[in-house]
Amino acid sequence: MDIINNKTEKLLELEMRTGYQLTQTNGERRFGPPPNWEGPPPPRGNAENAIQTLNDFELIPGFRIGVVKSVDNRKLFFGGIPKDKNKEDILEELNKHVDGIKEIILYKNHLDATKSRGFAFVEFESHKSAAMARRKLLTDRILLWGIGLQVDWALPEREIDEDVMRKVTVLFIRDLLLSTTEKTLYGAMQSVVARDTIVKIKKLRNFAFVHFTDRENAQKCLDYWNGKTIDSAIIEVRWARPSEKEYRCMKSRVQLIQ
Repeated sequence: MDIINNKTEKLLELEMRTGYQLTQTNGERRFGPPPNWEGPPPPRGNAENAIQTLNDFELIPGFRIGVVKSVDNRKLFFGGIPKDKNKEDILEELNKHVDGIKEIILYKNHLDATKSRGFAFVEFESHKSAAMARRKLLTDRILLWGIGLQVDWALPEREIDEDVMRKVTVLFIRDLLLSTTEKTLYGAMQSVVARDTIVKIKKLRNFAFVHFTDRENAQKCLDYWNGKTIDSAIIEVRWARPSEKEYRCMKSRVQLIQ
């Protein structure tokens, strides 16, 4: 108890000395904003500048601090979902209990496109709204459709610089039928853009990667085909995330241009 009281006193002293407000929500301690701060909080991405400036900074002679990026995870994993439930069903059921849902990511069954694989990822508007949803669902032991689902943090995705993502010219297509061929996909893309703008298409099971010569034509196909039907399956089209090696190369090119 003395240790806890001593720690609390030190935190209060830090607030008094600096004028910075210190709050703790859902197990996360926040220090700031600075006194007399006006306007919204800094946008996402400023953590990189803070790390470069403050990591290994000598706070007082002989004492250096380490600064790493916190995980801004906004996705929860839901397992045990009835396989006949679709995105709309899941959204409707969750909205009865939690707020701030941005997107439902549901994977279809490889063999039966009318059913899911029994799990989904739910993206929230912020880390805070995701944390509050997780806490409420677990603490209150809320049942969805009368079932106790598995709810936990989704493994965070590697964060990719927005400037790099704007250079991507590859589309990722999922929820395809196993029987859909690359020839069919070529025909679908050529209905929107010229054949010579499509570099290659690689289909693997129920998903595919489509490479284009330029961003503009890739964007046209994304805008047209996302949510459309190919071979009776409603597909989802997104920008493909570059591999680690591709990301490093693209990042270097972006930095040279800047």
